[in-house]
Amino acid sequence: MDAERVVSTPLAPPGFGPSLDYPRVPVGAILRGSARRWPDKVGWIDPSRDEGDRELTLSRALERASQFAHALRALGISNGDVVAVHAANCLEYPVVYYGILL
Repeated sequence: MDAERVVSTPLAPPGFGPSLDYPRVPVGAILRGSARRWPDKVGWIDPSRDEGDRELTLSRALERASQFAHALRALGISNGDVVAVHAANCLEYPVVYYGILL
């Protein structure tokens, strides 16, 4: 993510709060970069399971999202196609979300 590519976008009308600076890159690239930089960092925790907390590291999320992306392509889904997701708030959701975007 280049510093030159950072843009400032107002989140609210002028006078109602700060702007947010964010890189103008695809969302999937943010996961790739984060997984490269902090592979073992826990990105998501699912505390709702009876067997205890489950965790998903950034590198594992990227690996699983890439596998899901390949599965979607194998089904004939390509860039520009609409994909609907109906899912509970669970640890698999970020995998599906990023898999669709990769």
